Amino acid sequence: MTYRIPQLQVHSNKTAVIVEGTVESSFAFCVPNVLHYLGEGWALKVYHTEYNSIFVHEVLKDIANINYVLISQSLGSIADYNKLLKSPEFWRNVDSDRILFFQSDSIIIKKNISKFIDFDFIGAPWDFDNNRIAIELRELGVIPTGVGNGGFGFRNGRAMEAIADKFGKYSPEEENEDVFFARHMIKNKEYKLPNRSVAYSFCLEAPLSDIKGVNEHYALHAAWYYGGTPDKIRQLILSSELFKDEI
Repeated sequence: MTYRIPQLQVHSNKTAVIVEGTVESSFAFCVPNVLHYLGEGWALKVYHTEYNSIFVHEVLKDIANINYVLISQSLGSIADYNKLLKSPEFWRNVDSDRILFFQSDSIIIKKNISKFIDFDFIGAPWDFDNNRIAIELRELGVIPTGVGNGGFGFRNGRAMEAIADKFGKYSPEEENEDVFFARHMIKNKEYKLPNRSVAYSFCLEAPLSDIKGVNEHYALHAAWYYGGTPDKIRQLILSSELFKDEI
């Protein structure tokens, strides 16, 4: 499958960001997929380590104007990843207000990002039926709406920086960065956050029994692991714009 990649901006107030510490083959599909569906006017920053530097540059060699950032710390564990994202320096380096943060286990399946881009933090809703941690955090009042999965989502870069600067050093090492940001943003009424239905239409990770009437999704995040039967995920992808003549 070949994607048409718009010309990237060297600097833009809209930046797609991926932090990749592996040599996963899905990276080669995911990045062109995201750039194709985002369209014109975006910059791309790829954060990587020495370990996979040759890999990411080789995979993306035909795409011009990518901003590569070599990070010195290890990304060998989830704790390493969380530590990086909970630091204000990371968001300060991105230097963009509107950030699409994505991982290589995500794909966009439709165009028209405009109705989601103004949220300060939007990601797939967590599953309140089967995700034990999400259920416990909701019962404790930490993430009452259950919105904010960080694997694929829009973020307000300045908000991320401000929260990380003020609260990052108090976050336990084992706290996932998306839960950290979600719980602090929920407390602050100035931030524009989606309800569960809107977040579900934005991105699906797992089928949710508490949300009715949402049958289409802008993107999928790791849905092949959590999204129910392979047939359901296959049907979502085959019915999407991925298989139209425009690609």
